[in-house]
Amino acid sequence: MFTEKTVNTDKNIRNAYVCYDAHCPYCTALGLRLEKTLAARGFILLPLQTPWVMRRLGLHPNERPAEMKVFTRENAILGGADAVVYVAQRIWWACPLFAFARIPGAMRVLRAAYRWIAARRTCTAATCLRRA
Repeated sequence: MFTEKTVNTDKNIRNAYVCYDAHCPYCTALGLRLEKTLAARGFILLPLQTPWVMRRLGLHPNERPAEMKVFTRENAILGGADAVVYVAQRIWWACPLFAFARIPGAMRVLRAAYRWIAARRTCTAATCLRRA
């Protein structure tokens, strides 16, 4: 599902963006479910397929994004588990994930878990069983 969003281009206002794969039904559903929560914390939800996002990330038009991305207000680009943890620290009910991530070695586990989930995000039961 693609939706066109108006992005504020005023140089004095910096937005943070959570970018998801709009070709992934799981990613799209999760993004839409969290959109109000993210907006209340200053994040704008955008598809990774948004032209300016693709240009900024150097994605080719037919390239499938490997992970979600967050553009922070500080001009950093975070991906995957690092992006999830960045967002989690700003949502009260997700703060336990942020706390867990601070344990030595926990980010390695979270990154591996994120990659595992991302690799299977568009699976149906039959295709996942064949891959496993």
